[in-house]
Amino acid sequence: MELHSDALRLDLPAANKYLNVLGACLNAFIERIEGIAEPRVTAYNIELAVNEIFANIVAHAYGDAPGGRVDVVVMLASDPRRLLIAIRDTGIAFDPTAVAEPDLEDVQINGYGLFLARSLMDDVAYARCADGNTWQLIKHL
Repeated sequence: MELHSDALRLDLPAANKYLNVLGACLNAFIERIEGIAEPRVTAYNIELAVNEIFANIVAHAYGDAPGGRVDVVVMLASDPRRLLIAIRDTGIAFDPTAVAEPDLEDVQINGYGLFLARSLMDDVAYARCADGNTWQLIKHL
C-alpha cells in the first residue's frame, strides 16, 4: 500500500488496553472526512471491525509472547473513494480458511471477530509475509 501524505500511522503495543487509543484515532480520522453517509454508524462499524482484528492479533498472533507490536495505517483513497486500513504484526501465521463461520442460531462466546470484520467492511484480506502478517480492510465511502 503506497502511503499518502495524509495517512495516519500508529505503532501500538500488542495489548488490548490500547484498543481505546486505536478507536479514538480511527474516530478522529473519520470525523475529518467530509460527505460520509451516516458518519457515526460508519465510524462505529469501522472501529468495531478494526478492533476485532487487533484483538485477534493480540490473542492469537502473539498469544503469550509479550512485547509484540501492531502497526496500523489508515488512509483515504479516491477513485473509488474508500478508507484503507492496513494492520501488520510479526506474530505467528494465521489461516483464515481454518476459521469456521459462527453458527448464529447457537450462542457461543468466541469466534465472531473475523465474521464481524467481514460483515462490516467491504473487503477484508489477509496475507502472510516473510516477516509477519498483514491485514487489509477496505470500506467504500
